[in-house]
Amino acid sequence: MNLSESSHETSQIRKNRTVHWPSLGIGAGVAIGCIFCGVLLVNMINTEPREILDEITINEITATEKPTIASFYDNTSPILGDINAPLTLIEFGDYQCTFCKKFFDETEKFNRDELC
Repeated sequence: MNLSESSHETSQIRKNRTVHWPSLGIGAGVAIGCIFCGVLLVNMINTEPREILDEITINEITATEKPTIASFYDNTSPILGDINAPLTLIEFGDYQCTFCKKFFDETEKFNRDELC
């Protein structure tokens, strides 16, 4: 191995160690974009609930009407059994929900025969 071969290998190593500026610029741009989006997201998450809570007053929360059993009778909801029974069971279901339909199909016979 002579001196010229050694210097040629050294120059090849130096060429491989150079910084690829376009890649570095793209990486820095992506990192800055991620940090910017993260800061915006954190600020949005932290400020929105406070603004919403400021708009709702305690008077509005306490002024809501509490449901009574009469509200179910008055709107012609289907009622099974004695109205003056010691226990009142109110069932809510969604007719388009497959799990609600399955529950209804499995429990309807028991509810009609045993509970009413």
